[in-house]
Amino acid sequence: SFSKEPSLNVIYFMLPACMAFLRNARSSLLWGSTILTFCVLSLSGSVFLTLAFTAVWWLLLRVIPIRFAVPYGMLILMAAFLLTVEYFGYQPLMDGITYIAQYGDFLTKTVSLTSRTTGAVVHMDAALASPFGSATISDLPGPWLVNSALAAGWVGVLLLVWFLSRLGRQLDVFHSNSAPRSARRLGCLLLVGTLATVIVFNDYQMGNYSGLILLAFIYRTVQLRNQRTEAVTTPGSRLSPS
Repeated sequence: SFSKEPSLNVIYFMLPACMAFLRNARSSLLWGSTILTFCVLSLSGSVFLTLAFTAVWWLLLRVIPIRFAVPYGMLILMAAFLLTVEYFGYQPLMDGITYIAQYGDFLTKTVSLTSRTTGAVVHMDAALASPFGSATISDLPGPWLVNSALAAGWVGVLLLVWFLSRLGRQLDVFHSNSAPRSARRLGCLLLVGTLATVIVFNDYQMGNYSGLILLAFIYRTVQLRNQRTEAVTTPGSRLSPS
């Protein structure tokens, strides 16, 4: 079923892969690598976009902290994407996809791009006009915060941004306490890339029980690891080496 709708792989497989790398155990590294390989072989455009976002954030995080990237940097990207589509149409994006597709037919994602970009702008206008939510909820994937505004109103979006900002702060501490070129660092980068895809372009299944619970598991895992690290390094703690 996931091969028939590979866009689902971002939520149902990329997030578990992030969890596996963040745990940094031998068995979880094996499973994380297996899951990530499956995602790539699914030839999902959203998976490729996630990996592209991961590479971009790998460069950007050299100059900006993760606590700014999640969620504020992604909100800037989402706004830039929506404004570009609204004022210039999706033709520039189509031209970019066409250029990339010359390196392989499996990179041709014009139908998916057209439907989602067009719907994203329409839903954005509806969300801006519906502070308490809309009676009609989008049945198409799109920017997570836009579709969340239709379902939960502006207050729901603010609560979601608040949660993401807390996740960004915890992830920033976790990333700082991780060794360079480690699986933990890879998990952080992959999670940032996955969140960028969800927030900017494809929230398929993110707003339901599955997506939110997966993200909550990741948040709690990172938070507990940070608390343990803090306890070990704090003088006078029972877990402190001193």
